[in-house]
Amino acid sequence: MLPLLTHDILLLVAFPSYVYFPEYRVGEYEVFFENIVRFWRDIGVIYLGNPYEFMYDDRSLFYDTAYHMNDLGMTINTQKLIDLIRPYIERPRVADPLANSSTLIHTHR
Repeated sequence: MLPLLTHDILLLVAFPSYVYFPEYRVGEYEVFFENIVRFWRDIGVIYLGNPYEFMYDDRSLFYDTAYHMNDLGMTINTQKLIDLIRPYIERPRVADPLANSSTLIHTHR
């Protein structure tokens, strides 16, 4: 077990953005990507989405290599990450009974 998992730390992992190639959907590539996801999940780490969600066939979203997205590509990929992370970090808001109080109380958790 990862030490961070024993300390109530949430670790989220996602595949990096990358240019999509049709070969990635068959054979050894497909097995490779499945093994990456399985590795993280087997050790108790949350894997966000799937590798294919971070692959883009629109080459105009990349700057100079298959890894470096341009501004538009980064915006699209960042929004995807935000959408996938949001359910893990949003918590229901509880009404603060002291919100209207004139006394300010600091608590440490």
